[in-house]
Amino acid sequence: MATSKKIATLYRMVMPDHMCPHGLKSKDFLERQGFLVEDHHLTTRAEIDAFKSEYEVKTTPQTFINLKRIGGFDDLNTYFGKASASKDTTTYKPVIALFLVAALMAIGITWLTLETVFAAHSQMVYFNFYGFAGPAKASRCGAVCHYVPKL
Repeated sequence: MATSKKIATLYRMVMPDHMCPHGLKSKDFLERQGFLVEDHHLTTRAEIDAFKSEYEVKTTPQTFINLKRIGGFDDLNTYFGKASASKDTTTYKPVIALFLVAALMAIGITWLTLETVFAAHSQMVYFNFYGFAGPAKASRCGAVCHYVPKL
């Protein structure tokens, strides 16, 4: 019994100085869905313009399954019932990355200065404008003076 492989046709931009990232995503997505991809490269501006004119589309890549045009990468996700992220969606990934980098830097600085990440010091001292001033304490405004470990 012969098994028939699902076939999809993909037209995507592959030029010497630019390869369409959405075309690569479409090809990978189709292959992960079990399709054999007939990959047609549009290598010149004239080929791209002729393709867009022939199929009356504004963008590439364009995917065809069973001779039916599905559309670009977002349309392909929708066709398979995958949620595609809206361009207006708020993402917190950059903020999380920023705080993670700051935390790692703080851990690194702590390790370099104290030679341990977790340190318990029983007595801390601070300096003021007049030099060494004694045990650490908060100022009247509530700000804590700059602490340095007592050696």
